[in-house]
Amino acid sequence: DSTEKLSLALAAAVNAVQVHGTVLFALMGPGVEWFTNPTTQPQQTNVESVVQGEPFKPCKAMLHKFLSAGGLVLACTTCVLHRRYTFERDMMECVTPMQMPDLIQYLSRANGNTLQFS
Repeated sequence: DSTEKLSLALAAAVNAVQVHGTVLFALMGPGVEWFTNPTTQPQQTNVESVVQGEPFKPCKAMLHKFLSAGGLVLACTTCVLHRRYTFERDMMECVTPMQMPDLIQYLSRANGNTLQFS
């Protein structure tokens, strides 16, 4: 279930940002669709509307906690453009554009501290 994967990834990100300070939540492929602007993309299920149920917290609350603690949300520019979205119009304000070389650079500095959800 993709809502469960999203909830797990956000729960891990919230815990990681509290331990490590700087955490990047990188969106690739269809993952970018979770962070679309609900005003311009009402047909998409937005991250803030996902409530997986106990024992998970609502994704809106986890995202707010993650961002408030300094977490960053990055989205693959190619993946966004491939879906005919623009960052300015179609993505949530918390999303920062990212190119693959940027992600590779971030990962090379992570010193083995990475966690991936597919």
